[in-house]
Amino acid sequence: MAEALAWQIKVDPAQATPIWSQLVTEIRHNIARFRPEPGTAVISERKLAETLGLHRNTVRQAYAELLDKQILARRNCRAIVVGPQAKDLYKKPFPTISLIMHRQMSELFKEFTKQSLEIFGSLLDHASALGISVNIVVLPPIDAGREEIDFWIEKNLTRSIGVINFGPRTYRCSDPVFNQLTGMKDIPQVLVLGSAPDNNVSNVFDDNEPGFREMLEELRRNGHRKLAVFNWKIRSLYYSSAVNRGATLIDLAPQYGIVPQVYSIDSFQTSEEQLGDEIARNLDQLFASPDHPTAIWGQNDYTAKIIYDQLTARGIAIPEDISLIGYDNDTGGLLASVNYSRSDLGKELVEIIWHMYNSGKSDTVIHRGIPSKFYPNKTIGKCKS
Repeated sequence: MAEALAWQIKVDPAQATPIWSQLVTEIRHNIARFRPEPGTAVISERKLAETLGLHRNTVRQAYAELLDKQILARRNCRAIVVGPQAKDLYKKPFPTISLIMHRQMSELFKEFTKQSLEIFGSLLDHASALGISVNIVVLPPIDAGREEIDFWIEKNLTRSIGVINFGPRTYRCSDPVFNQLTGMKDIPQVLVLGSAPDNNVSNVFDDNEPGFREMLEELRRNGHRKLAVFNWKIRSLYYSSAVNRGATLIDLAPQYGIVPQVYSIDSFQTSEEQLGDEIARNLDQLFASPDHPTAIWGQNDYTAKIIYDQLTARGIAIPEDISLIGYDNDTGGLLASVNYSRSDLGKELVEIIWHMYNSGKSDTVIHRGIPSKFYPNKTIGKCKS
């Protein structure tokens, strides 16, 4: 008698998804990857439960779901085998995800930071591990009409199992391609670090609260009681992940006995000189008060590095005179910063589409946050009395 097929399964009790549902997804992945013939015997509920250290009822619930969909079947009333519908999971030999970049790749590679490459590389690696091809899609012109966009969607997206969308090409005016894409309901779609109107499209975002809590605890431990928050003034819906950072920090700070003092930055995506001038004016206002904040948080490390240069040009020592924290941790260990795993983010983008594809629920909306961490580095220290 042939040995029963064992599954290569990993489950994570820390996930919000129930264990039995994780088992269903993992078994579907196994079938799609290894393509066993219908009728092939599989490991029993009891043995799988023992192997994974789970309660048998958990495995039974997963098997019941797969039996109901005829991905598994019963033989002789007891033995469980691969079912007649299993082949539907791998009848397409190369499932494809469409990856929509908001600019030409030649332009993006000139500007890719280490973090951007981590997202891109992790996304491609995880798709490859699941046997998924990735099709990088070139956008039509930003002034394309409805008919041209419809043709572009039909040609590039309708045969893929899902779409990963890196956002609109501009935040100051409307991008008709992005608007039409985020209105689609018949194909799984996930946005990177942004939101669509009415939250009707899945997204993966940075959960900045854990990192901010660690940062605020460190500031309190060092005696800081006032924090200047240099916050973007934009209110773009798509950039909600970045825009909401400041709001989250402002809400959390009083819980740690720290008073936030907000300085708005309007020069987002302008020249470094314009941004520097606006930051200089904000710093003038900050230091005009004798009881000014003893620590500063910048919207991202790019902004915080300009603040750093402005402070040192004024002869202000960091962190001896004032502490400075950014967001992104991409200054080679210079700035204290909050950051999240871009590798985990890239993986989650693929996982969401793969989950919706396997469940057959393309209109499901899934929002997943990647927890952040605080990196003290060199620019946070004791509050100067």
